[in-house]
Amino acid sequence: MATVRGEGDDLPARYISLLQEVKDLIEARSSGPENTDETPAFSSSERQARSSSSTRTVQQQQGNNTTQQRVMQNFRSLFAPYSAACSSSASARPPAAKKPRTFQVRETWTHDFFCLGSRQAVSVPSRAQKITLQNAGLGRRKVVFSCKGTALDVKTKLESVFPKLKAGGGFELLRSGSPSSKLSLITPPSGGYSVAFLRDAAGLGQALAYIRPLQKDLDMLENQSTEQVSGCKTSLNETTAP
Repeated sequence: MATVRGEGDDLPARYISLLQEVKDLIEARSSGPENTDETPAFSSSERQARSSSSTRTVQQQQGNNTTQQRVMQNFRSLFAPYSAACSSSASARPPAAKKPRTFQVRETWTHDFFCLGSRQAVSVPSRAQKITLQNAGLGRRKVVFSCKGTALDVKTKLESVFPKLKAGGGFELLRSGSPSSKLSLITPPSGGYSVAFLRDAAGLGQALAYIRPLQKDLDMLENQSTEQVSGCKTSLNETTAP
């Protein structure tokens, strides 16, 4: 009991000693010359680092802005000559007035016809037959029709070009078929051979149209007119092919 009592009596002294040591350590750290210098130095370096970082950020942003401005200037400079040329040409002369487009409608239809003499002709005439027909006032002629011509207009026009056709009791139209030496009938519609039908629906295209008398053979007497004969020779030179 005496020993325990002696140790208990020493505890307050030991507490006081420990507290004193702690106090000395705190005072040494807070007021020591080395710690005093290090704390301000650490704060200053930290501030410098932050300042340098912010400065670099600002400089980087300024650099990016400068680069973007340079790119835009280069981009605009590509179109500068074009803009200058457009502005100079626009200022040099006034804009030309637009002319309205005009379309000319063809009011006529022209085609080649060959008038046969026999109502039983089924083939393309030979060269000798073409000469005979041409001298008789038949043969090949270029005929011009009005685009709005009816079947009656076509009949009247062909009979005026080939006067002997009036004695045939009507006529029918044919074209070369297959083989090319054979003639194929162009079947007329209920309204007859109108210009619209011959041009758009008969399938003629540029093919020669043959006229065959319907009821009676035509007069094959040779026309002795000098004009007719010379015209015959000219036509034969132009129409050696069927």
